[in-house]
Amino acid sequence: MSLPQYQRRVAAPAPFTMLAPQSERASDPSRGENGNPVFTRLGVTAQSISLQNGKGLLGSVGANTPLIAIKMNSLGFANVEEGSPASYPLDEISVSSAETHRLEGRAGLQAGVDFGFGMGNVVSGDLEDMAVELAAAINALRVGVYAEVDVADAERVLLSPLNADGSIAVSVSCYSYRLLASTPPFILEDIAGGTLFSSATDDRSVGTVVVSSKNIGSVTLV
Repeated sequence: MSLPQYQRRVAAPAPFTMLAPQSERASDPSRGENGNPVFTRLGVTAQSISLQNGKGLLGSVGANTPLIAIKMNSLGFANVEEGSPASYPLDEISVSSAETHRLEGRAGLQAGVDFGFGMGNVVSGDLEDMAVELAAAINALRVGVYAEVDVADAERVLLSPLNADGSIAVSVSCYSYRLLASTPPFILEDIAGGTLFSSATDDRSVGTVVVSSKNIGSVTLV
C-alpha cells in the first residue's frame, strides 16, 4: 500500500558519475595527433531522484535553505488573559507545504494562544521570545516545514521545506492592531528582508504568500 502523496518524501541516493563523452568535432586521422577529437565533457555526475509525485529524474539535490521569513513586528494583538475579544477574530498565522496545503481542516496558530501567550496588547514585551515560541509551534504542526529563529535577526522566523522540491504557503491574519492603535504584529519577508506582505501597506487584514524551493538542479558535467 503506497503512502498518500502528501506523506511522500523526495528520495535521492548518493551521486554517481557515468561516462558520456562529447567532442567538439569528429576525429580526422589524416591530421595525426592534431586530428584527435577535443572533448567538451567526459561524463556527468548526477543523482537518480524520486519526486513526491512519484516521477523520477536525473539531477542534483542541494541542501534545503529558508525560503521565507515571518517578522515579529509588534505586540499589537489581543491578550487572551484579559478575555477574548467578541467583536473580531484572533490574529492568526497558517503555514503549510506542498505536501499539506490541500488538506482540509488545517488549523492556524493563534497569537496569544498558540504562541505569545500573555504578550499581546502590552506596552513592552519580548519579540524575540515570541519568535522562539512561534518557531516551536510551527515545528509541532508537522506540516513539512522547518522553522528556526534567524541568527542574524532574532525577531524573525525562517521557514524551510523538508522536501527538496517543496513549496511553502504562509497566511497571516492581522485584525487586532487597528483596534489597539498599534502596528501589524506579523510581516512576511523574503530572506533578504524585503517585505512580501504587510497588512498596513497592502491595506488588507489577510494575506497569503507562496514560495517554491529551487533545491533540485541539473546534472554536473565532468
